[in-house]
Amino acid sequence: MLDYLSMLLYFCCRPEPAQGFTRALSLVIGHTLHYKHTGPLTQSVPYMEGAGVEECDADEEVESEEAGVSVDDVLRVLNHGVDHVSSRLNRFQTNHRSTDELKEELLKVFKELGFKGEEKIPFSTLSQHPFVQDLMEASSQYLLPDIHKTFQAQQTEDLRSFST
Repeated sequence: MLDYLSMLLYFCCRPEPAQGFTRALSLVIGHTLHYKHTGPLTQSVPYMEGAGVEECDADEEVESEEAGVSVDDVLRVLNHGVDHVSSRLNRFQTNHRSTDELKEELLKVFKELGFKGEEKIPFSTLSQHPFVQDLMEASSQYLLPDIHKTFQAQQTEDLRSFST
């Protein structure tokens, strides 16, 4: 039997991992989510029209009430296709995190934001927390591979081996 949702999560890959993460979370909760991604250059600008990159399609309507996200929803997205989440999640730690450790960290984030662990939190609020932003940026399972770069690296390697 095919787990259709799990299969669809593989199609959420985007050139930016945070965009892929947002698409995957949208799929898991069944509502379209929008994430305004700000890079290092746009974070230093207090307000600038169009400074962020918003993950949404032009023909989608913005919903009047934002869908909530639970700890379990985030964990399902993070654990899709991987056994462990990369240590890049926390810049100061070098080991992999287990699902239980991630759940504890997410519960702390929910508490910091004024929500209980079993509650659903608006994605616009949750996605602004630095820990969650790190999770989204480090979710390499939703990063679309750069095939051109891979082929270029292979060609360079072939040329080196040919010349020796």
